[in-house]
Amino acid sequence: MNFYKSSVLVPAIIRPPKPVSSKVEDGIIESIDLTRTVLDIAGAEEIEDSRGMSLLPFLQGQGSGREVAFSAIESRRDGYFVMAATERYRMTLERNTGTVCELFDLKEDPDELKNLVNDPNCKWICQELKKVYIDTHLAY
Repeated sequence: MNFYKSSVLVPAIIRPPKPVSSKVEDGIIESIDLTRTVLDIAGAEEIEDSRGMSLLPFLQGQGSGREVAFSAIESRRDGYFVMAATERYRMTLERNTGTVCELFDLKEDPDELKNLVNDPNCKWICQELKKVYIDTHLAY
C-alpha cells in the first residue's frame, strides 16, 4: 500500500448524455468528485456534508481543479496514513503519531525518487502542508 503516482494517478473518463466536446484536463480531482458529478448531470441534489465537487464545469470549460487531493490508507500492521498532494508537493503523514513520513517535490522529482522529509531546508514545507491541508482535512 502506497501513495506513489503509479498507485493513485487514475484517469477519469466522463461522458455526460448531452454533447460535450472531448478534452483532457490535468487538474487535481478526487474519486469523491465522481459521485457529485453524476448527481449534477442527473439534476439531483448533492449529498449533505459531502466534500465531492462536480466536474461538470470542467467538461463545459468553466471549472478549475482542486488545490489539493487527499487519500488515506489504514492498516492494522502499519498504521493509518494520510496523504495530501498539490501540484508541487506530495506529503504522507502517519496520523496516529503525526509523523511526516514522505515529502516529494513533484516539479523537481516527478518520479518521487528523492524523499525530502529529512532535508532541513524542507521542514517549513512539511509544517505548512500539515497546517494548511492535513489538519484542516482531518478536522472535517
